[in-house]
Amino acid sequence: MVGLKINTPNGEGELKHIYLSELGYLMVKVENNNKTFTTYNLGKPKDGLSIDDLIIHLTKNNDK
Repeated sequence: MVGLKINTPNGEGELKHIYLSELGYLMVKVENNNKTFTTYNLGKPKDGLSIDDLIIHLTKNNDK
């Protein structure tokens, strides 16, 4: 899933890193076209979150 192209408020970017913060938030790091990075907070994962749920969340409305 790393390397996935996604639309962001800064334009299209490439997913570089997925991790949990120290406070338990699901975070993604995206490399923008201008070679800068933006980190997004996706919220606290719910019990039973699967990788399929994450893929759906990241690709939802990504076909614009």
